[in-house]
Amino acid sequence: MAECSRLVPVRSHVHVSTIEVYGELAPGVQWSTEGSPLNAKTPYNAAKAAEDQMVRAYMQTYPELNIRMTHCANNYGPYQQPEKLIPLAVTNLLSGRKVPVYGGGLQSRD
Repeated sequence: MAECSRLVPVRSHVHVSTIEVYGELAPGVQWSTEGSPLNAKTPYNAAKAAEDQMVRAYMQTYPELNIRMTHCANNYGPYQQPEKLIPLAVTNLLSGRKVPVYGGGLQSRD
């Protein structure tokens, strides 16, 4: 997509990544930053990390391109996958089922 944006100039190109490319937070670390090392733990996250590297290379090589990159954490919207927390909780509550708590319920994200 970055190459297409270069060849057929577009006003801006937004690359949507995921915070999961950084892996889990180390003890005592409150959040990941753009400077955090990539530490993907699944094939999906590794593919996203590879994409990030390619897009960063385009950003460096072609600074005239208006490329932006985001690292979001499960944004909610009308096309959210039903297994994600908000749609799952709403669907379960409307159906009279309990909302699941995974692990000990103490997980955190930045």
